[in-house]
Amino acid sequence: MESGFKELKQEMGSQKSQCRNAQAVNNHLNFCMMATTLTWIYADRLKTNPERRHKVKG
Repeated sequence: MESGFKELKQEMGSQKSQCRNAQAVNNHLNFCMMATTLTWIYADRLKTNPERRHKVKG
């Protein structure tokens, strides 16, 4: 789970969020998580999975 959040922050740009209110931050993070999840689902369906920057333990 932690590796997923780390990848989310670095790859999808949530560290650079400049939102000013709590609802905007929440909306931005939800969008980033949805985009990351869709990317992971797409990558999982490929015949050869791309190399991930952060390895999943377990």
